[in-house]
Amino acid sequence: MPEHSKYNSQNLVNLLPDWMVHFLWFLYEDIPPSLRGQCLMFELTATSDSQCISLRQESPYYNKTVSFPCPDAKDATVAVYKAPDRITMRLAEEGDQDNTK
Repeated sequence: MPEHSKYNSQNLVNLLPDWMVHFLWFLYEDIPPSLRGQCLMFELTATSDSQCISLRQESPYYNKTVSFPCPDAKDATVAVYKAPDRITMRLAEEGDQDNTK
């Protein structure tokens, strides 16, 4: 099966550093394809010296948390939506808007 095209919303790109967006895609790709559902949520939590990223998905159930030292940590909720022709990563508060690039 061909790989879906991947898109990021402009709001996501404006909020997160490039390396963090790439790291979120890496975490997404690290999920076994059979466990990737239609919607996955990343909860980003900043502490004074680290970034915590929790991945959660209801169906099929998937849950993983990673933490690492980070001087540029961010607080955000990021959603990855899978459609038949594309996969879109955007801020969860953007809902179904298609503000992608």
